[in-house]
Amino acid sequence: MGGVGRVVIAYLRGIFPRTATPKEIAAACKVSHEAVKKVLTRNPEYVTQVRRGEYRAFLDGALMRGLHTPECEVHNLVVVAPLSLSARGALPAAGRGLQAEERVSWWRGRRVTISIEAGERKQVPKVVVYLAASEKPLKVPEFVEYVEHLGGILAAAGAVHDGPDVKVRRLEVNADYPLPKVALAGAEVMTLSGFKGGLLKAYNKRKLGVLRLEACLWPVDARPEEIIRVFAELTRPKLAETKDGETK
Repeated sequence: MGGVGRVVIAYLRGIFPRTATPKEIAAACKVSHEAVKKVLTRNPEYVTQVRRGEYRAFLDGALMRGLHTPECEVHNLVVVAPLSLSARGALPAAGRGLQAEERVSWWRGRRVTISIEAGERKQVPKVVVYLAASEKPLKVPEFVEYVEHLGGILAAAGAVHDGPDVKVRRLEVNADYPLPKVALAGAEVMTLSGFKGGLLKAYNKRKLGVLRLEACLWPVDARPEEIIRVFAELTRPKLAETKDGETK
């Protein structure tokens, strides 16, 4: 492969997985249109025609590794806990069945909304803590720190702050791929519903410059500590196997 061929292939690999026309490639590489057409037609092991007049680099292991492997993050979390006996007496009777109280605090630049669900008659009122972190998702270590901080939030709101009564009501996790390396084509949002207790979404979150794959799960019916354990399992490096089939 000559010098022009190497320049053209390097350009296509640099913009992968986007496509380009011969005219666009010629302008970007500052070579003739005819030279580009020869490279595109004579190097099928490096170039593939996606559709008429549009080409991209042939996918290989190096390009796949370069697409970026995203981390699993948490961007929304709703936790509920019953109001303690001492705090229930201060709840106004008129508030039953309504959001009787709501206040907002912040945790490392993320909005945290604390409200009280008074519930119907004979139901135990609950404290609801909603973490909104869509613009600044929490990676696993930060999520662990937030869960440790969560006990203080619940205690300050008059709720039971530890034990099996503290439950995750809603969990939204995401994996972000950088744009324009990966993007949703032909639409900005795609939603897959029909799942019991959740849905899956993919959308171009252009404010952050990413394609976001999102899973919304509810009701989770798990303790925050259990979610931490799941994330730890998902992010733990795979153990190497010995010849005897044992891990090390």
